[in-house]
Amino acid sequence: MSTTKRTIVFIVSLFATIIFTSILSTFLANMINNFSLDLINNIINPLYLTLILFFFMLCQSFIKYMFSKKMLSSNSVLLSTNITGVSKKSKITLYFIVALIYFSSSYRNFSLDYLFFIKILILILTFLVLEMLLRLSNKKLKAYFLSDGILISGFDIKIDVPLGVKTNIYNDYGFYEYIYIEGYTMQSNSIEFILKDSMGKINVKINEDIKRKILGIMNKHNIPKKKFKK
Repeated sequence: MSTTKRTIVFIVSLFATIIFTSILSTFLANMINNFSLDLINNIINPLYLTLILFFFMLCQSFIKYMFSKKMLSSNSVLLSTNITGVSKKSKITLYFIVALIYFSSSYRNFSLDYLFFIKILILILTFLVLEMLLRLSNKKLKAYFLSDGILISGFDIKIDVPLGVKTNIYNDYGFYEYIYIEGYTMQSNSIEFILKDSMGKINVKINEDIKRKILGIMNKHNIPKKKFKK
């Protein structure tokens, strides 16, 4: 996805999240008047921030999907297959953000009281929901081989901040023209496409039929096979 489209997705998602935050704040304001300050700081605020984070993630995913849906409707799909998964860095970043939300309030006034253990329980449940969303993302994200390139599309829960040209790509949402693919390597059940200028990689699952069709596309666009490095 181009930097311009990534910026549009980010800005629209941000404004939608601001509106959601305003509505959520108004709704909660009438509910927490009688709550203790400790309960608000240790339980309510982390839950509030987590809901905002998840809303932003889902909003970005929806807008990116709408962009790709338009591209799919105007192009012929030669074949499609599942990606092998998202990068560990993307997963760790999301888990770190969630952990930071829950423990930032405990940094100065740490106490092993009942609220702390409730917070830990809620954090574990949040991690489980996040893991479920990440697995769903792995399952729903697909690589669509079009006439001019590969489109990674589907349910992408990862946060994308458009800071310059994207690097270290690994199955990231977007469109990758064949002219920017340097080569590919093969394993028994996957093919990895290496992007030019060390931009990153796309790794997709294959069977014998998909393998045959992909090799035909690679040959047509003169994309060479490279040796697999363990």
